[in-house]
Order: sequence, then structure tokens, then C-alpha cells
Amino acid sequence: MEHTHPHAHKLEKEKFAEFVNALKAEGEVIAPKSNGLYLPVEDASEIDLSKIPLDCPKNYVFPITEKVLEVEGNKITSTVESKKRVLFGIRPCDIAAFQCLKIFFEDYVEEGKIQDPYFMSKMNKLTIVAYNCPEPKEHCFCAAMGTGPVAESGFDLALTDLGDVYLVEPGNQKGEEIIQKLSLPPASFEDMERKEDVKKQCIEKMNVTFNIQGLDEAIHQKVDTVAEEYGKKCIVCGGCNFFCPTCSCFNMSDTVDGKVVKREKFWDTCLLRGFTWLAGVGFERDPIDSRMKQRLMHKLSYTKEHYNMYSCTGCGRCSQVCPSFIFMEDMIKDIIGGK
Repeated sequence: MEHTHPHAHKLEKEKFAEFVNALKAEGEVIAPKSNGLYLPVEDASEIDLSKIPLDCPKNYVFPITEKVLEVEGNKITSTVESKKRVLFGIRPCDIAAFQCLKIFFEDYVEEGKIQDPYFMSKMNKLTIVAYNCPEPKEHCFCAAMGTGPVAESGFDLALTDLGDVYLVEPGNQKGEEIIQKLSLPPASFEDMERKEDVKKQCIEKMNVTFNIQGLDEAIHQKVDTVAEEYGKKCIVCGGCNFFCPTCSCFNMSDTVDGKVVKREKFWDTCLLRGFTWLAGVGFERDPIDSRMKQRLMHKLSYTKEHYNMYSCTGCGRCSQVCPSFIFMEDMIKDIIGGK
């Protein structure tokens, strides 16, 4: 006789469409499609969970470009968005990235300073439905960074594909309430064991050959050498930063449209030479190896020191898109290995 689990539930796959439709009560449903992009969906048949998207769901809380205010005469109008959304099928590495971004954009609140209203207004309106990875893609190393392949926190609901059914777990009170509305049957402890088997198999397929023990000390000793070596290969396209789920650098621009001045913020990257331009000084980080060092220190040291979490989640996107075949996992291995 199977013993039921007090929190986990089961979703029959033939009821998947009902499940997605019910989530619409929580807001606009955004999910991965077969083209690899996270986009709004009207029907569950549009959702494709079969592969890990290269697209980054960060765009829905920190858009590539975003208008922040308009000025017309003496009137200033802010444009803080507050739309409710459901981010469905988000992988564990990206959920970890959301937590990193959230800490960054509200970093100064404890000191009595203002948090970023543009990011937080979107983040606070999200319902996050995680999808635990049944298998990795090339360059995934979340297991080494402690961010996957199973989400442990930072979500409202989490799905695990057990073959015949989905295991559905709440991550908080909001998730519990959604499950109660859906009247899902309870899962068993055997189902939870099957989830652990899925996790184990994914880690085995990932075949990560390193761990990050000692990274905090080693990076200060080896980062200059590694940055110089890989900086020679870098063509400064910025792809690694623009596809990263935790990169938070942005710039501002003002444009005039008739009598209206619009201010927009847009993604920027520490690898671009112009990012460190200082008036009257020049380029603060002119050599590419100094910019590569900044990237490595940010991902593997600075956020760990300030927030106790790495801002590299092991998603592998930067390695996947790099035209120079610079792989983050190789740089980490070189740092730890004492190269």
C-alpha cells in the first residue's frame, strides 16, 4: 500500500491542459515554445518542455529595453509596470538566477535606500512554476554550482515529469492555495523516490567532472592568469553577458520625440570597452583581459561575498553562444586546478 505524501501531488498528463488553463487565473501565462522562446501562450498545446530554452526568462522582469519615464513640459510620468504573469516551465538554474537578481535590485533596502521599482514591480507580480530537468543540455553544470537540476526554493509550484504523471510540489503558501483550487490527488512517497531517480539520472548525464570547493580562495590567486589566457580568444561580442540570466548591468538614454523626452534603460555589458568610459579619464578597463577578469570576479567572487551566492548558475548559455568557444566551465576548472 502506498503512503501519501503530505504536500506533494500528482497531475495526470491528460489533465495538463486543465492545469495550464487554471493557472490563467494567476495572470498571463508565459511558457517555452517549440521555437525555444518564452512567450505568452493561450493553449497548453503551445508549450514545449522537451528542451532547455536558450532564451532567458529574465526578460520578463528585467527587459532588454524599458521606458522608465517621460517628461513633457513640467510633467514627469513614471512607467512602472504591474502586470500579473505566470512564468511556466522555468528551469531550476533560472529560478536561482531570479533570486540573485532579486537580492541585487533590492540590495540597499536594509540601509533605508530605495529599491528598484521597475524590477520589483514585475517580480512581485510573478507566479513561478518550475520544471525540474529530466536531462541536461551540452554545457550544463548546475550540479556543480548547487542550482539544479531540481529546484529547492524560489518557486510557487514545481513540476517533475515521472513518465506517466507530473509530480506537483508547492514551494510556499501561494503554491499550496493553487493546488487546493485544482483539487489534485496526493502523491505517494514512492513518487518522491521516483523524483530522486530523475534527479540522479540527470546529474549522471551531466557528467560534471569538477566541484567548486576551494573556488573562493583560488580565484584571487588565479583569475589574472585565466583572464589573460581567455581574453586573447574573446572577440568582445557580449553574447555571454546578454544571454546570462543574472547579468544586471544597464545604461540609460534620453530621446526627444516632439515635445516629449523619453528615458529608457537598456542592457549593457562589462565586456564592452565603452562600458567603463569615464569622462575626463578614458576607459577604466581598456585591455580585454581586465574586462574578462571583471566578469569572472563578478560571477564567482563578488556576489558570493556580498550575497552568499554565486551569480553563475551553471546554465551554460554563455558557453553555448560563444563564437570563440570560451566555456565558463573550462575557466572554472582552470581556476580550481591551479593553472
